[in-house]
Amino acid sequence: MFFHLLAGIFIFGFFGLALFGVSKGILLFGMFIAILSDIPYWYFLLKKKFTIGQWLVNKDSYLHRDSLLHSIFFPFIISPIGFIFNPDLVPAIFFASLSHPILDLWGIGWGVKLFYPFSDKTFKLFYKGKILTIFTPEKLQKHAQENGEDDWWQKVYIKFSADGVPSWYGKAEWGALLVSLSFLLLV
Repeated sequence: MFFHLLAGIFIFGFFGLALFGVSKGILLFGMFIAILSDIPYWYFLLKKKFTIGQWLVNKDSYLHRDSLLHSIFFPFIISPIGFIFNPDLVPAIFFASLSHPILDLWGIGWGVKLFYPFSDKTFKLFYKGKILTIFTPEKLQKHAQENGEDDWWQKVYIKFSADGVPSWYGKAEWGALLVSLSFLLLV
């Protein structure tokens, strides 16, 4: 989740520096573009609109990745918006929005439907000793039910042990948030 913010900062920082200098506005816009794919998920989660399904906070949370927003085709749809702000930002918008499904391939969760709507297969990198795992929808649903956690935030994302120490992944995610915020403060 927070790695998306950091990716947006780095991508927009690189393009911004190369084109016209880096500003807080450019970095914030990069963060927004990089996290854009998850905004519907967080909107419903924060509003607690569980009428659309209990998948928001349990082992079925991966379902929010079953859409065009997590596909490699989304950058081709969102990038033309760059012409509204500045045509020079189109490559930054493309790569920042592409970073989202790429990062979700290997982070927590079961992967992404990279080629949606043309394929319903879900791809996952570096999972259980395999470089690439490909799930059909049926196989993924069964796998999520067998291996998923109903309280994924506590048990998977943060994964506190008996002594209250977060997992390495939780530390890395929260570290990415701190680095992102530090960049914003330094610019």
